[in-house]
Amino acid sequence: MLGKLMKYEFKATGRIFLPLFGALLIVAVFNRIFSSLNFKIPQIIGTSISVIMIVSICVIALILTIQRFSRNLLSKEGYLMFTLPVSTDGLIWSKLLVASIWSVISMVAVFIAIAIMAATGDCFQQLMNGIREFIRCIQEGGFNMVLLMLEGILLGIASLFSGILLLYACMALSLFVNKHRVGFAFLMYIAFSIIGQTITSILATTISFTRIEDLFTNMSSYGQIQTVFGGAFLWLLISGGVFYILTRYMLKNRLNLE
Repeated sequence: MLGKLMKYEFKATGRIFLPLFGALLIVAVFNRIFSSLNFKIPQIIGTSISVIMIVSICVIALILTIQRFSRNLLSKEGYLMFTLPVSTDGLIWSKLLVASIWSVISMVAVFIAIAIMAATGDCFQQLMNGIREFIRCIQEGGFNMVLLMLEGILLGIASLFSGILLLYACMALSLFVNKHRVGFAFLMYIAFSIIGQTITSILATTISFTRIEDLFTNMSSYGQIQTVFGGAFLWLLISGGVFYILTRYMLKNRLNLE
């Protein structure tokens, strides 16, 4: 059932994202052609349109992430969604996975568009040389490049999930009120941000006045990187778990559809 929900979600959002991605790549190609032909005014116009479209894709990705969750699960459409033979966890995961996948695809599309507009033969060669030099420095430092890449990807996924779940938790907590839910959700977002910054500051202060800082300073570079990665991943795992539990609890026990 999760697969069917995700398929429906992809269809509903794909009709918005896919034309945007196609238009962005087409504009990037024309902009690259104008640049090669040294057409200044068309190039400036094409660059301006590309920047606007890149910003639009980022904004639309955020808006759709919020809208699809709020409209499908917290408004009148929720009467239909919650009658489906699927658990609350399935509903949350379908929204979370699809939103995360579109976010990744959006970043890839933006990267490809920028590469098309900016990359020339010399630029591409310089980029490849820079990447090879970076890999060489990493290997000479005794680091495992594959492991670092996997850890970076894992940390990115955890950060993406935690960020989306934060939005879901804020919207779900708005079920406590009957009116002005958008404003209440925004206040919850600010509150969670303040709480997160406060906890981070407390932890940083505690570490500074304990032997933990000395232990970290005496570690090797590899040990320091692994410690930072482990701490960041643990924080994202805990915060994401808290947001997920809050969202699940509100949808199961405090559901109050408009």
